[in-house]
Amino acid sequence: MKSGVFYNSNVSEDVRSNLNAILGVNNPLNMGKYFGLPSLIGRNKNEIFSYVRDRLWKKLQLWRSKKLSMSGKEILIKVVAQSIPTYVMIMFLLTLTLLDELHRMLNALWWGHGSNLNDIKRESWESLCAPKSSGSMRFRNLHLFNVTLLGKLGWCIIMTLDSWVSRILKAKYFLDSILGVNPSFTWRSIHEANNLICQGTRWKIRDGEQVRIWGDPWINRDNNFFIDIPCVNSFEDMVVSNLFIPRT
Repeated sequence: MKSGVFYNSNVSEDVRSNLNAILGVNNPLNMGKYFGLPSLIGRNKNEIFSYVRDRLWKKLQLWRSKKLSMSGKEILIKVVAQSIPTYVMIMFLLTLTLLDELHRMLNALWWGHGSNLNDIKRESWESLCAPKSSGSMRFRNLHLFNVTLLGKLGWCIIMTLDSWVSRILKAKYFLDSILGVNPSFTWRSIHEANNLICQGTRWKIRDGEQVRIWGDPWINRDNNFFIDIPCVNSFEDMVVSNLFIPRT
């Protein structure tokens, strides 16, 4: 297995050589891609992830000359085109500018021949993402789908706190449970799904000594995990264990 190390420009050559000897690394870290993802994220996110747009554009060029029915276009968009950025969106939050370009390209495929972005669009992409029950096509809103995938990644980190990734992120960020100062782009992407995770998370009651009756999500129902009964004065800090009937 090949290994490499990335050093800050402030690290001297002597320190680099000593660390390379200790770690057994002969070559510096390749600054290209690793498992199909960019190894280093700079400031210009649109340029770094432009290869996602280019891949979709090449697909549209292949479909340009084909006379596709609306059913055929629907299958191509849902099965092929929308899946192209999925692998990247599992780990990184793509910019709204880039996602808007992808939406316009997909919308051009739906209403036109797939490559001319100036074709007349009868409806916006947002309207095409509405449920089929409302008469729409239920295409993906790529930004919402991106946040959902990052929420799944964040939940995996929470559920596997003994893993190396979780331990590293916990040591740097979890103490305050906030974005932090100068966070990495990976953590910034995961943190974008923080509200989504909180909306779908509730306490699993065991002894109930750490869960507040008012203020914590613990009710087992679909749309609202908080108790609806108004809080009684001086009982704000009452926990769920206070509701248990002691054994006699």
